[in-house]
Amino acid sequence: MIRKIMRFFLASCLILSAFPSAASDTNGPHEIYGVYGTFNGALLFSTKSGNARSNLPACASTTSERWAIDASTPAGQAAAAVLLTAWTQHKRVWVTGKGVCTIWGDTETIEHFLVEDD
Repeated sequence: MIRKIMRFFLASCLILSAFPSAASDTNGPHEIYGVYGTFNGALLFSTKSGNARSNLPACASTTSERWAIDASTPAGQAAAAVLLTAWTQHKRVWVTGKGVCTIWGDTETIEHFLVEDD
């Protein structure tokens, strides 16, 4: 029984180590600007940051303040609605990316974001 548990634990560790760790992060809440909807359902937005993002992926090196949401899916539409509400209310957001640019070639796809409470 112990061996089965150890095998499961080791297999789980190997599987989890194959996935990249949390990608970039805004390192604090920042203002939203430059909201842009695209032809393929992507919602691009930028955050005003005075400091550099951590773990910036190479694909987003020229657009270090910009992020992408896939607003063509129900989950992406929900995220876009929350983001646009925060933008219109001049709230700041803390964004964490996925480390890849799958929605827009030079813009990191978001993993999640948090709207700052006043």
